[in-house]
Amino acid sequence: MGNRAVITDKNKKTAVYLHWNGGRDSVEAFLKFCELKRYRTDDYGMARLAMVIGNAIGADDGLSVGVGSCKSYTGVADGDNGVYIIDDWKIVGRDRLCEGFLEQSGYDLVKMLTWIDSMQGSEGRLPADPQHMLDGSYETWLDEFAAAEHAAGHEPPEFRVAWPGEYPEWVRADHPSVREAIHSLYWDYKFGRRVATV
Repeated sequence: MGNRAVITDKNKKTAVYLHWNGGRDSVEAFLKFCELKRYRTDDYGMARLAMVIGNAIGADDGLSVGVGSCKSYTGVADGDNGVYIIDDWKIVGRDRLCEGFLEQSGYDLVKMLTWIDSMQGSEGRLPADPQHMLDGSYETWLDEFAAAEHAAGHEPPEFRVAWPGEYPEWVRADHPSVREAIHSLYWDYKFGRRVATV
């Protein structure tokens, strides 16, 4: 019993086993979260994927999440969701699906991302709410803020104090990756590696 699935890389080397939440809509949301967090896509990335899933659905009962070789999970999700083959946080193939299989597609991506995000530790969360991460407005805001600070001649120690008041309500002002991103973009403008378009 369950809603089982195996997620593996295109080389079918490392795999993450899900006993629950193995439908395509859930799996795509877990993958999108990892993409938005810019996690690596190698074995370390698969470990991050397992962590994200474990945080979201809980792993205390020992049945929710497993990590191992793809071979070790052969057949465990047959009859449910089979195997998802991924590359660069996208589903690029399926394997071991039963005849007449129908993909699960009942969950809204933004709602799923919001739930996944809420279950992560503070530093594991997204730097802005999922909708703004998906539609690109977070990246646009970061870029515009850094460009404006550079154009005004502010140096990082000077504008650091003003940051929280400058944040839109959907940006997590206390998230370390927000400040790191602004800092990095600022220096790109300062040293000419990036040119303002506004």
